[in-house]
Amino acid sequence: MALLKKRIQASTLLETLIAIVLILVCFSIATVVLVNIMQSDNGRMKLHARTELEALYIKTMEEKTFIDEDVEFDTFSIHKTISPYQDSPDLYLLALTATSKNAQVLDEFKKLILVEKHTP
Repeated sequence: MALLKKRIQASTLLETLIAIVLILVCFSIATVVLVNIMQSDNGRMKLHARTELEALYIKTMEEKTFIDEDVEFDTFSIHKTISPYQDSPDLYLLALTATSKNAQVLDEFKKLILVEKHTP
């Protein structure tokens, strides 16, 4: 019974409001950190896309496969187009575009290439 008659000191309204504000500040900082982490993952996907664009360019030049094609990966796809450049008969524009699954352009790679026509 002696324990029930003992007075417990309560916190004031001002102390409660300060505690709520501190908790909100911590949640805000955590949200900013989480958003930055999520955006850095997109940077890693862009780097992977750039690496694959360069690898496809090298493969195209080595194998001389100057045709339009699409290459699918897990998180993005690459669209390759070959088009004549201005009025030159031997000069072509090789355009490689990496797009994510939600149609966001991750990276583009354009090169002018010389394709010599073989006449028999």
